[in-house]
Amino acid sequence: MVERMVHNVIGGVDRQIIPSGQYLAVLVDEGHDFAPEWLKLVTQMVDPTTNSLLLLYDDAQSIYDKRRGKPFSFKSVGVPAQGRTTILKINYRNTRQILQTASAMPANHRELFDLAVLRLLDYKHHLEDGNDSTASVVINAERETVLRNLIGAWCNDRARGRYVIPQELKLPDAKRPDLWWTCTAFNGPVPTELKIADNWSGPELFERLENQLADDYLRDDASVRGIYLLVWRGMQKGWQLRNKKWVNFAGLVEALHNHWSSVTRAQPRVEEIKVVGIDLTKRAIAPALAKKASTKKAPAK
Repeated sequence: MVERMVHNVIGGVDRQIIPSGQYLAVLVDEGHDFAPEWLKLVTQMVDPTTNSLLLLYDDAQSIYDKRRGKPFSFKSVGVPAQGRTTILKINYRNTRQILQTASAMPANHRELFDLAVLRLLDYKHHLEDGNDSTASVVINAERETVLRNLIGAWCNDRARGRYVIPQELKLPDAKRPDLWWTCTAFNGPVPTELKIADNWSGPELFERLENQLADDYLRDDASVRGIYLLVWRGMQKGWQLRNKKWVNFAGLVEALHNHWSSVTRAQPRVEEIKVVGIDLTKRAIAPALAKKASTKKAPAK
């Protein structure tokens, strides 16, 4: 629907039904999330007498080449950028510590863990809030093996040589962790246990947190930190906790976090487990609801 609306507006400007040059100045933030045709439309909206367009973007997050399969240039969308660009070298969004963690090569297990958490939070933001969110695709993954491959590929694409997530890893005891963050500079992998929350009951998710992630995947002395990643597709509406209380997905994530805090003393060798929850319904329709809407008959005229 949104793509059709954008296409109609572009067509209207091209046919001069919608007047161009309506704005004295235009500011575009997060320009790397804009498709080329969007930028072309924006440039047509700038008053040619002022020619005042400010475009802010992060080339490291650019999506143009991956989406279009061909090189992108500002000239191709009518932006006269040559000789008029400036690199902003001061980061006001993150603290110095976060910026260093996100860009530096991890030197030990703790730094790899911090980097893995930041990358998964980036993925969470991409799916829940990003202009180029792929939540409508990811939400159709019914099996955790499929979702594991999607997440692993996305994170590996942004590794820049700082870590590797093998797609098919099998431990000596035949156990298969979902995501296994490794760095060639040292021995200290960070395991991530992935669960599609819709496929599990509340007690099962609590049990997997303790017995699978903490007991199995974090039993090696080189790995004392792990991540518990929950993804919600909107199919299951509630989970019953051990105290018989029913909670929604946000409540489930909070309850798992609180539960680990309460039992951490029973796991003295495990130093930290981070619980991350991704709500796909923020940007996509649950598959069952989407199917119901597509099969709904139009009213008779």
